[in-house]
Amino acid sequence: ADENGDESTSTEQLAAAAHEDEPLDGAGGDVEENGDSSTDGESTEDHTPPEAGENSSHDDEDASKSSENPIYTNDADGEEEDEAAIIAALKERLQPKELFYEKSDTSDLRLHQFLHLHQMKTGGTSLDHYLRCALDRLRVGQNLTIPYGNIHECSQQRYYACRDGEDPHCMWRLTNASFMSYCAPLKDLEKFQWDTTLGDEIRAITVLRNPVDRVWSMFRFQTKSCYRCMNLTDVYDLIDRNQTGDFRDLCLKQLMNHETANMLSHSELLPHENAIYQQEPQQSSLVQEAVDNMKSFFTAIGVTEELEQSVKLFAEIFPWFQQRVEWSKMTCALTHDNSSPSNNHCGPNGTSHWELPSHPDEHTRKVIEEHNQLDIAVYEAAVRHFQRQNIAVFGE
Repeated sequence: ADENGDESTSTEQLAAAAHEDEPLDGAGGDVEENGDSSTDGESTEDHTPPEAGENSSHDDEDASKSSENPIYTNDADGEEEDEAAIIAALKERLQPKELFYEKSDTSDLRLHQFLHLHQMKTGGTSLDHYLRCALDRLRVGQNLTIPYGNIHECSQQRYYACRDGEDPHCMWRLTNASFMSYCAPLKDLEKFQWDTTLGDEIRAITVLRNPVDRVWSMFRFQTKSCYRCMNLTDVYDLIDRNQTGDFRDLCLKQLMNHETANMLSHSELLPHENAIYQQEPQQSSLVQEAVDNMKSFFTAIGVTEELEQSVKLFAEIFPWFQQRVEWSKMTCALTHDNSSPSNNHCGPNGTSHWELPSHPDEHTRKVIEEHNQLDIAVYEAAVRHFQRQNIAVFGE
């Protein structure tokens, strides 16, 4: 068990049975009772998203990228892979990366150089707090001016206002940020002039989680505000019958292939067409696009089930991300934030707590799996990629 009392799972176990992992309940995710997302300090204005991109005009480009570099071999198509070549390419790609210095009126660093794609209920809030610690340490210890942006789609009104240009101050802060925590679809980054086609120009990280555990954690986190104290299987039944009425769209999106949707840079995953996407997920162009982005756009990825190891991996690649650095007395530590509430107000009288288990029962698990086949395929590829990254960086 880790310091938060959650059971850890080795990457070997994850690869063998990716859907059987123990959850890290409550880590990450920011949908609050009032519909707003949490913010940290100066990032208060930065809660608003971007807009959908084009459909698969980049298919040829992605296909050629896969053939040129062994890192981008598609794990989902069953092709034979040259493991040694993949590890060698990753070892070269994951060499320690220093900051880009480029002084301007607002920053001592080049803009658009570090991004955390925060997936809800994956440990993202904990990682955001660690990132802010490392950022503050750079500001103080290195005397640097570093503009930081923070935007979460769970604060929908702010998100849309910023994305659509109705909040120019928010747009300016994100457009002119050097570091950003971004909890929204990857395809919307271009709205803020963060160009996902620049490769290593943007150093990006994200953490993915077992889809069943992520969905169940979101359900426990927002049992009343999002899901009205209903059984999760009943919510899925309403979705299947297209009878969700005035349920918040964002809450429903969280239940169906949300991690895949966030990892798409050119395509759009529409909730009402979720059943179509479920067919043959291993062959899905959406899975292919998400996995390609995971391997090409993101410098490194982590998994919630090994969050501590994920942070160690990031710290090896980004020296300023280390828990301790020789040029500062400030220590950064990973905390356990945004856990499920002690009282969800879903008890018999509407004010007491409805005690939900840490894990869904078998029937609920199967229903979650049925509605998240894309996420399961992407997550399985993420576990393999995470293992290879660790081998490349730390050795056997």
